[in-house]
Amino acid sequence: MKAYIKIARISLPILINTGASVCIISKDLAKKLKLKVKANNKTKIVLLSEGSKFKVIGLIPNASITV
Repeated sequence: MKAYIKIARISLPILINTGASVCIISKDLAKKLKLKVKANNKTKIVLLSEGSKFKVIGLIPNASITV
């Protein structure tokens, strides 16, 4: 399902996956949105539905998101 969300007062197009256990954002986008990324100490790899693997470098706790 396609939708728009608002993070840090910026509207962005997204794809909603209701079966996902995590949400992923690129390091560059997090920096652009001035989100504070905390160091990751537990989750190492996230496997996406098509089989791609991503290394988790940090977490953004309590991110305010409006759909």
